Amino acid sequence: MKARLGIWVILAALVLAFLALPAYPAGASHGGRTPTPTRTPARTPTPTPPPGGPPAPTILAPANGAQLSEPLTLSWSAVSDPSGILGYNWQVSTSPTFQAIAMQDSTNDGVLQDSVSGLPNGTYYWRVDVVNGAFVTSPWSATRSFTITGQAAGTPGTPAFTGPAPNAQFHPYESYTYTWTAVSNAASYRFEYDIVDSTFSGSQVNTIVTTDPSRGMDFGQPFVVYARVRGVAADGTLGLPSATLVVNITYSAPLPPAPILLGPANGAHVSLPITFSWNVDPNPQSGEYTLEIADDPSFTGDCGAIFFCNNQIDGSQYTLNFMSSGTKYWRVRAMHGDSGPNTPALSPWSEVRSFIPDVAPTGVANVQLSRPSVVAGDTTMLFGNVTLTAPAPPGGAVVSLTSSNPAALAVQSSVRVAQDTIGSPSFSLTLGQVSAQTVVTITATYNGSSGSANMTIVLPALDQIHFANGSTTTSAFGGNPAPATVLLNGPAPSGGAVVTLSSSDPATAGVPASVTIPAGATSASFTASTQPVGTAKNVTLTGTWQGASVQATLNVVPNVAPTLLDPADGASFSSGTSITFDWSAVNGATFYILQIATSSSFASPLVSTNVFATQYTTSSLPAQQLWWRVEAIDGTGRTSAWSPARTLTIH
Repeated sequence: MKARLGIWVILAALVLAFLALPAYPAGASHGGRTPTPTRTPARTPTPTPPPGGPPAPTILAPANGAQLSEPLTLSWSAVSDPSGILGYNWQVSTSPTFQAIAMQDSTNDGVLQDSVSGLPNGTYYWRVDVVNGAFVTSPWSATRSFTITGQAAGTPGTPAFTGPAPNAQFHPYESYTYTWTAVSNAASYRFEYDIVDSTFSGSQVNTIVTTDPSRGMDFGQPFVVYARVRGVAADGTLGLPSATLVVNITYSAPLPPAPILLGPANGAHVSLPITFSWNVDPNPQSGEYTLEIADDPSFTGDCGAIFFCNNQIDGSQYTLNFMSSGTKYWRVRAMHGDSGPNTPALSPWSEVRSFIPDVAPTGVANVQLSRPSVVAGDTTMLFGNVTLTAPAPPGGAVVSLTSSNPAALAVQSSVRVAQDTIGSPSFSLTLGQVSAQTVVTITATYNGSSGSANMTIVLPALDQIHFANGSTTTSAFGGNPAPATVLLNGPAPSGGAVVTLSSSDPATAGVPASVTIPAGATSASFTASTQPVGTAKNVTLTGTWQGASVQATLNVVPNVAPTLLDPADGASFSSGTSITFDWSAVNGATFYILQIATSSSFASPLVSTNVFATQYTTSSLPAQQLWWRVEAIDGTGRTSAWSPARTLTIH
């Protein structure tokens, strides 16, 4: 299929100021409702253009009066204009006066022909005009006629509608489905509808392409809908249209009948879960059913005041996993769009049936706590929830709460579960003091039924030793101090936590005998003092408290300066040259500091930058003699010695 310019739409916007909108398919949403399509009037012949407008094209084929089979090709001469050409419009009509348009379309500039198919046998008239770059339309060409005598082999057959029934009535916003017979040679179908003209003449026609022989629709306002459908071959050839099917969208469409209840049977004893079912609607809608369940057959107050109500149910059944005890009553009704502006079209209520749920009196199903365990002294908010076995009765359910050890873990005295719900809001827990690991049970009681959950309160314990980089392993240049931190997994008890420290190699990395974490705090810092080494040594630092230990590894490495590699000392470069500074890697270094200065004192360096590799490239150094050097930074943030400086000259 060739690209379309859409000149008909452009001209309609400029001349008539209307816009054609397609209907929405069934189930589509636009603010909760499908908008009603508006319509563009049929294109009227364009008046003779002012002087300087483009001339009319000349029809080339088919010959006037030709007898042809479909598909056929219309062709015309090219037109030039100083403002350029936007494209061409053509029309086909059953009348030489073009009072009714059987088919029309547009082509882009340079496309001087188009294919026509899908017209019933008979005589037709056609013409073409052109639109220039200034949106000026030429006069119509001379009119020619042709007669269609049949369709070529391979043309799709003609579908026939199988639903809905002719002159069927539906409410605004009630969805319904067009169905039709599948036909030979059809790769897809073109469903066409019009709410203005039963002859489908002009630009009022809305077109929807589908590969299935069906199309769901709904409309938001009352009017008559004219519809037809035709097959479309894989190459775009159109088959003949079906007979026109008329459907009426009206507020006075018949209301759906009352649903017929299927189960549970009237007066039946049922156990959870309970499935309520009713007959299948002959024209199913999305979210059409309302199911009400009440403690009395009058359903006083309807939704919002009865035991259960859901007014957005799809399908013909609904399952509930909860129910209070005592005889219940249920009923169902359906909605099919609107029976007036903002007035739903509702079926009558079904019969009222009763059932007797075989459920125990409402009690406590379970208790949930926010955490299974907590460290003594933790200040994080603690809470819990209660779930009942069935929705709370009118006025709600007050559930009593108790703690097996209020001094260790206190709980509020009660929590209220709202009417017709099964879950409570959160209740609060308050952590107290313990001298040993303690398990506390929180119990909820209602209507003689209880449920409980446990929370374990544990004493704080050693968590880890880490270095300044946040890791339990790091490197340090021998002779540099190595800061470290010991952590607990919770606040230290009153009196603090005295953590014993030791080193696997005190001659290489010594540590204090102990460090104290203050009461209520979770960490304390200490420093390992390292000695110069000739080769790298791994030293294990150990912290011990309450019989438990944690360890960290300190890799003590020789404190050596980087070796400068390139450029050579005294090297010379032209101004603007890209220069790469290169040096050797140092064991234990996490990054390097490169300095470039205008004096050997490096008092005010031009460059002083962190480099996470062993190279640095720049082309923006000034034209003069410069000095450069590098130092390494270990995992504790301490520095090595500076490398011997080198010079270079920029000229």
